[in-house]
Order: sequence, then C-alpha cells, then structure tokens
Amino acid sequence: MLLPAPLDIRGDAGVQLAIGGANHIYEPIFRIHASRPGIRGDQKVQSLKPLDLAEINREFRAIAAANKWQAYHTPKNLASAVAVEASELLAEFQWLTAEESVELTDEKRTQVADEIADIVMYLTELSMQLDIDLAAALGAKIQKNKIRFKQP
Repeated sequence: MLLPAPLDIRGDAGVQLAIGGANHIYEPIFRIHASRPGIRGDQKVQSLKPLDLAEINREFRAIAAANKWQAYHTPKNLASAVAVEASELLAEFQWLTAEESVELTDEKRTQVADEIADIVMYLTELSMQLDIDLAAALGAKIQKNKIRFKQP
C-alpha cells in the first residue's frame, strides 16, 4: 500500500508528527517532538529519535516465528495484548502523585519504557495484519480531532 508524500502534521501544544518512509511503502519513520509533562512551553523541548516501525515489526515477527507464536498473534489476541500491556503501563503509575509520575526513578522509567514498547509492537503488528495504513490512520485521526476540538 502506498502512502502519500511524507506528512507534516502540527497539532495542539506544540506537538509535531512527521511521517515518512522508504518509497512510502508502509515503512513509516516517526519523529515526535513534544514538551515533557511538567515542563512549561518556555523550557527545553524534548526530541525523540526516529522510529522505524517496519524494522520493529520485522524483529517482532522474527521472535514470534522463532518461538512458534504466530498462531496466537490473531487480531483479537493482539488487541487483547494491547489492553493487557496498557494495564501494566497504568500499574506503573498507580498511587503516584502527579509530581512523582513525572520524576520517575531509573528503574521505574525502564519499566514504563518496556510497557510502552510492548504496546507499540502489538499495535504495529495488529495494523499490519488488518492492512491498516498506520500513517494514514494517524493523519486522519488528527484531522478529525481538529474538527472536533478547539484549535489555537
């Protein structure tokens, strides 16, 4: 499935999402720039490294094949796995104050990163199996949100 030229979508709160990829064939690379929670707009903005979802999905599928898990990676099971991993992510923040949730220990930050990574891997595989163009879906949802919610 072919994607249009790379998208550059600018949303609220200074969030920028750039989507592109090799030959624009479902190999999106994401760059998300957003202020960290608790950081005011006049402070430094954190940048994340590019993310190659196609490579992540290839690695995910290789691990699944090596362990003979492919039969379990159905859309229903992948959606369930996303919910389970989201619950595990939420558990990392249970009983933390707003301030504590921003200032995580190194151990807690590693746990949170692991849960986020699990969610991204499962969502990427789910979108591939259902032939959902993730870049187009993200762009379309942002456009819907622009219509639905106030703009600056």
